[in-house]
Amino acid sequence: MTTASFDGHLVFVYGSLKARHANHGYLGGGAFLGRRLLIGAHLHNLGAYPMAVLNQDSEAVLHGELYRVDTAGLAQLDRLEGYPGYYNRSRCRLSDGTVAWVFHGQSDQVSQAPRLSNGDWATTPVLHYGSNLDPSRLARRCPDWDGHGLVVELDGWSWAIDKQAHGSTIHGYAGIRLRPDSSTWGVVTHLSGSDIEELDVCEGVSGGHYVKTTVTVKSRCGAAFEVLTYVPGDSFRRSGLVAAAAYRNHILTGLDHWELPAAWRSTLDASLSTTA
Repeated sequence: MTTASFDGHLVFVYGSLKARHANHGYLGGGAFLGRRLLIGAHLHNLGAYPMAVLNQDSEAVLHGELYRVDTAGLAQLDRLEGYPGYYNRSRCRLSDGTVAWVFHGQSDQVSQAPRLSNGDWATTPVLHYGSNLDPSRLARRCPDWDGHGLVVELDGWSWAIDKQAHGSTIHGYAGIRLRPDSSTWGVVTHLSGSDIEELDVCEGVSGGHYVKTTVTVKSRCGAAFEVLTYVPGDSFRRSGLVAAAAYRNHILTGLDHWELPAAWRSTLDASLSTTA
């Protein structure tokens, strides 16, 4: 499979070329085709920009964006990246099977550079499974968010309305807990540091209402990677809680927007059928 055709060249970018970053203009108006994952690449922080190094590590996931550019646009990227000479440029198969050009370095170039363990430059992948599935709600809380998300499955965790709502003895919010025979579906977005600080406030992290936790999710194409999520604090868990109508509507809006699996929609419909 080749990336060069009359439709242009597919390029996977993961650093300063991403949307809202310093060098995004060098894509020359290239068409954005969505977020993608590259399996088998470590990401290193060189200060003003990152550098990916390809390897055979099946657990190393690189988060980025896919664009289509014309031949002149690809040549402009070559000049920016110092190819050939500084960055290499290779065709790589992304997790969804797409083949795209990727600019990458060699291990000796990053020997003194710290590795970014989550494979994400300047943002953090965050899993949402409750009211933040509603894109309007998330956008209000996280103004830097780019509006994109990836549907994922979280194996070994169950979902329930079991986090007591503020100031209520009957209403609750969504929570997840470890349960080997269960799974939960949600959406991963990539958030800035300031957006995560705002989410911390919304989720009551300082008071122990929710606890920031790292979990491993799996995309629909099978790529597994670590993300941040919010899990209810044990002292705020209660059984027998119900979702308020407004909270329920946020979740249902999100299920429709992200087109989560129909079976998961049915599961949540049953859990949310009782509201107060």
